[in-house]
Amino acid sequence: MTSESLDARITVEPFLRRKAIYAIIETGGKQYNVAPGQTIDVGRLGAQAGETLVLERVLMVADGEKKLIGQPMVPGGKVTATVLGEVRGDKVIVFKYKPKVRYDKKTGHRQHYTRITINDISWEGAAPASAEASAPTRRRRTRAKASVPVVEMEQGEAGKVEGGADGA
Repeated sequence: MTSESLDARITVEPFLRRKAIYAIIETGGKQYNVAPGQTIDVGRLGAQAGETLVLERVLMVADGEKKLIGQPMVPGGKVTATVLGEVRGDKVIVFKYKPKVRYDKKTGHRQHYTRITINDISWEGAAPASAEASAPTRRRRTRAKASVPVVEMEQGEAGKVEGGADGA
């Protein structure tokens, strides 16, 4: 492999990995970046295998051309997922030790997770985004609007909203 082909691969790969339609959702106190067709493990939800879930705590949605950032939630944002079942995470070893008093204790822990597959992402004013329609597309540049409750901005301007925390 020559250095020219290595440089070309490094510059092209980030574009190929970009998801055309994705959302950031919150469940179980954690945030997840999800796309249609993706399978993820979330904190235990108590749902049965095969059940369909509607996750309504959608913090952000991007469709390749623009991003909708909720303040704090995207209006009408929904992510539909199917439960595949419950799984357990890797074992974490907890070893307690006190020197000079002959005390040591070894215990383990395995966290329970619910494995889900994302079916589609929808929000107010947009058609549902299914796994088949999630192909990468070219993006158009749009300007940020700071006075609207839901901010529309281009892919690379996440921290450049007027009046934001960066003092711009």
